[in-house]
Amino acid sequence: MAINTIPEYKMLTDRSLRQRRRELAVQQRMLHGIERRVVPLIRRVIEEDVARAAEAFAADGEGVLPFAMRGHQANIERVLVTVWKSSADRFGQRIFAASQKAWWGLEFKYAGDTFRRRVDDWIATYGGEKIVNITNTTMKQVRSAIQQGESQGFNVNETAKLIVEQTGGTIAKARSRVIARTEVHNAAVAAGDFAAESLNEDLDLELVREWISAEDLRRRPSHARADGQRRDMQTPFDVG
Repeated sequence: MAINTIPEYKMLTDRSLRQRRRELAVQQRMLHGIERRVVPLIRRVIEEDVARAAEAFAADGEGVLPFAMRGHQANIERVLVTVWKSSADRFGQRIFAASQKAWWGLEFKYAGDTFRRRVDDWIATYGGEKIVNITNTTMKQVRSAIQQGESQGFNVNETAKLIVEQTGGTIAKARSRVIARTEVHNAAVAAGDFAAESLNEDLDLELVREWISAEDLRRRPSHARADGQRRDMQTPFDVG
């Protein structure tokens, strides 16, 4: 994971390395805490919307699915936009707080305004596409369950039950975990970049990014090799 650092933290001393790893640990706890709160919200949306689609299918057939699922995109958007904004605000504010501590005499208002505009633009572009993809995946799962029911000779009620089984329950829970982990992490990383870029541009600071590899079972070998890489805000990391 990349963290944004202020110039005082760039020195390769044991103390600064401990500081950076401590900051990574704090960020990971924040990520996991937000994820735990988001998972049941996403799961509830998926299960409730799929249940309505199954009921509509049992009553009127597959042709009503687009109408039965039309609220799903709006429901996913409502949850994820809130998640993106709150995650971005929490992680972006950590950059602003650290920078204010280092440069207490500077005025940060305009950089904060720039940061919020960038977050809104990111949600409109990245978020819009992501919401459509998640909604389409739900619809594909519903149609796949219908096809499976038809191939096994199920009647409409049996197929409606299969729809709920194939897209809800443990499947919805696992999918919600993946969505929550991905979207909270992406919002946090984007917010850190937007905050640092806003400070660099509006206040002529020199914030940089550093790759600090998480020491857990999910760490990829390429991520471990990238540990300690530093880049300016426009240069990507070399992670293989």
